[in-house]
Amino acid sequence: MVIFSRGEGSHRVEEGLRLVAAMLGMDQPPIIVFVDDGMGVLREGALKDALMRDYLTTASDMAGLYALDASMVEIDLGLDVTPVTFDELAGMMGECKAVVAY
Repeated sequence: MVIFSRGEGSHRVEEGLRLVAAMLGMDQPPIIVFVDDGMGVLREGALKDALMRDYLTTASDMAGLYALDASMVEIDLGLDVTPVTFDELAGMMGECKAVVAY
């Protein structure tokens, strides 16, 4: 799952986080990568909705999160975020059965 939309007020990010929670509930942990504006979701306090914060924290704890060029934003230290390069992202996407973007 690639999240590139802004966080707060973005229904796309909320839909993506709900899908992540459903996949985790079905023991199908997704690969979640944040790029471009989606990186803002990783900032401390970026998500005001407590449920969305819980979804993100749970995804971080259970599946881990990835970020393309993680140096672009100051990431919440409570999240498990692994930086990836473009080549690594392409390789990860090539190994997946499906890729969705929010």
